Amino acid sequence: MAAPAAPILPESPSMKKAVLLINAIDIGRFPRLLTRILQKLHLKLETVGWQLNLQMAHSAQAKLKSPQAVLQLGVSSEDSKNLEKVLVEFNHKELFDLYNKLETIQAQLDSLT
Repeated sequence: MAAPAAPILPESPSMKKAVLLINAIDIGRFPRLLTRILQKLHLKLETVGWQLNLQMAHSAQAKLKSPQAVLQLGVSSEDSKNLEKVLVEFNHKELFDLYNKLETIQAQLDSLT
């Protein structure tokens, strides 16, 4: 994966709160929320990359692992040809929750065709 890009949105208390609220949203409303966010930002998803980071515990006693999935999304706006990289990091539970929401979205899309 390429060198990490600077985040598009700075990390702040309000951004953290927004992420928590989005993660807590009812699965049935998630597709509509995602569509509205992309429409408001006038963004198009162009590329998707991923990486798995695994941090082992330093102590010989602890055999804990902390897997972190990193998604790299390349997005562009309608009025720009520049591709911006957005990095999103998930622990196992967060990634599993996202996967379940995406499965729900896919099922809803499938039901429309």
